[in-house]
Amino acid sequence: MDVQPFAWTEAASFRVIADAVPQMMWSALADGWIDWYNARWYDYTGQTRDEAEGWGWQAVHHAEDLPEVMRAWARSIATGEPFEMEFRLRGADRRFRWFLTRATPLRNDDGRVVRWFGTNTDIDGARGARLRERFFSQLGAELAGALSLDQTLRVITRRIVPEFADWATVNLIDDRGEVRLSAAYHRDEALRAALDELRGQPYANLAARSGTAEVLRTGRPVVYEALTEEFGRESIEAPFGEAFARIGYDSALIVPLISGGRIVGTLNAVLRSSGRAYTRADVPFFEELGRRIAPAIGNATAYERERRVATTFQEAALSASLPDIPGIAFDAIYQAAMLEATVGGDWYDAFRLPDGRLVLSVGDVAGKGLDAAVAMASVRQSIRTAALINPEPVAVLNAVDRIVRAMGRAPFVTAFVGVLDPVCFELTFASAGHPPPLLRGPDRTVRPLFAPDLPLGIRGHADGAGTTVDIEPGSVLLCYTDGLTEFDRDALLGESVVAAALATTDQEIAHAIYAGVSGGLPPHDDVAILAVSFDRPLTTIDGPRRASRWRFGVTDSDAAQRARRDCIVQLHAAGLGEADVFSAELVFGELLGNVVRYAPGPIEVILDVSGEAAVLHVVDDGRGFEFRPRLPADLLSERGRGLFLVTAFAEELTVERRRGGGSHARAVLRGQTHYRGAASLSRDAVL
Repeated sequence: MDVQPFAWTEAASFRVIADAVPQMMWSALADGWIDWYNARWYDYTGQTRDEAEGWGWQAVHHAEDLPEVMRAWARSIATGEPFEMEFRLRGADRRFRWFLTRATPLRNDDGRVVRWFGTNTDIDGARGARLRERFFSQLGAELAGALSLDQTLRVITRRIVPEFADWATVNLIDDRGEVRLSAAYHRDEALRAALDELRGQPYANLAARSGTAEVLRTGRPVVYEALTEEFGRESIEAPFGEAFARIGYDSALIVPLISGGRIVGTLNAVLRSSGRAYTRADVPFFEELGRRIAPAIGNATAYERERRVATTFQEAALSASLPDIPGIAFDAIYQAAMLEATVGGDWYDAFRLPDGRLVLSVGDVAGKGLDAAVAMASVRQSIRTAALINPEPVAVLNAVDRIVRAMGRAPFVTAFVGVLDPVCFELTFASAGHPPPLLRGPDRTVRPLFAPDLPLGIRGHADGAGTTVDIEPGSVLLCYTDGLTEFDRDALLGESVVAAALATTDQEIAHAIYAGVSGGLPPHDDVAILAVSFDRPLTTIDGPRRASRWRFGVTDSDAAQRARRDCIVQLHAAGLGEADVFSAELVFGELLGNVVRYAPGPIEVILDVSGEAAVLHVVDDGRGFEFRPRLPADLLSERGRGLFLVTAFAEELTVERRRGGGSHARAVLRGQTHYRGAASLSRDAVL
């Protein structure tokens, strides 16, 4: 049967009841055409009966909600299922409020839908409370995970837009007292880019009587239900005025950001072309928002300041340049953690001793921040100092362990120390609880250099010598801190990944391995990497800035004299003065005389001029001898005075026993090497 529209005029009593209930009520035909509303609808929306009839209700729906409302309403009309949905409706005051809308079908005797009855219940207060509770919960969780200031500001602006603003800015007071745009976000991507271009520029005219300047001056929020171009010209600095005019603003709400008892900036929320406007009713929410985000901004600013100081300190402590040694190439990288609180205490270091040997160190001080960076610098410098006194890795770590213990709050420190002779390519190393470096041979096989021991600070005195390995030309040594192997939080897997990367990497090894292992992601912990590529020993390299080698029997006086003459030529070519060359001749003679006395047989004499000072090496296969830098008890004795004279005419003398027997004496000659461009070197005499 056909059903005619209700004759509401004949049902006066029903109309009285319908108009009295605190809900909007309506009726629609089976096809969804609304043919009646109660008075509440017209009072709220401001529509006339002609405007509201049929599908006129779409005009007061929020543009973001309308597509889903149309789909859901069409689905109910088609299926006859009840309709229920929450969406926003615009009131006569141009503000949107949330409503819960329900519609129930009326069916005839055949079960066919002949009419719909619906209600709109205002839930804006309850929904707003739920939304705000959820918003603040999510905001707090995201702010807790944001460490840097940029991350913090990004979280804030992206959480506000578009739910509570069409676009928003955070303006912070810098160290010079200027207010600068620190973050901005717009719901429209194109306009977002325009705002990004203004970041870092002075924002507010502090002499203005309104806007951001007023909030900074009074510490109280301000609301502008309708903004004018005059407001923009008076309160906003150029070029913001022109840019904001293009972006557009209809309504704004500005709240102060107070951290540590002082105003640090403002949060500015703006509405534009969305049919909304801010009122005083919005102030409590934004005030609460300001109270919650200001401490996060203050903490992030303090974090940035500490990170900047610690990073500057750490960069100053790390090697600005690595040694220049012919035949040896270095590549190093330090990457501070981006996912942790601040920089830590990782380091790498490589430097040459006066006798030409190369000292390598890499390590990690437990902890974060400036304290860890200061401790790192102290430990790293202590390793340098200890190596200058006794360049034996175990002795170096023993000495530094005592220094770490004496620091008071003894930090937990892992470290690796290696000492390489670039003349004979021998590496002696020791470790204090540090991940073992990896050594790749010329055949590309990779093996770890194990030297297990406890970390510094809990290690105590260790006995014995370090481990010594021969380095074949074409090898690569990779030293690193554990941040490199913990990208996936699995150290064992990380070690295998690093080893695989080392086996296949040839150019800029440290940087390439870091890029391959990290995959472009920031590290969980600081990462320090030092890669050392060994091409050829100094004695096999042609041209200037190298080492020369002479081999002869210790009793072959003619060969010894030729070696002496060649050595003098080399020293003159290296730029040493006559007095220094004369001292070098005496050192040469006394070292050979000492070998004749203690180590008959073949010897090697090596002159290394690749460093700042020339170093004379004498290597023998004898029974070895001890170095005592003092005169013998019998001053007339011919024995015991040679090495004492060497110490008198050289800057430094060290003697160590060789693994296969014999001794290796190193005399650092006086005078610095300064190669003359046209100087020619005599060829090596191999006798």
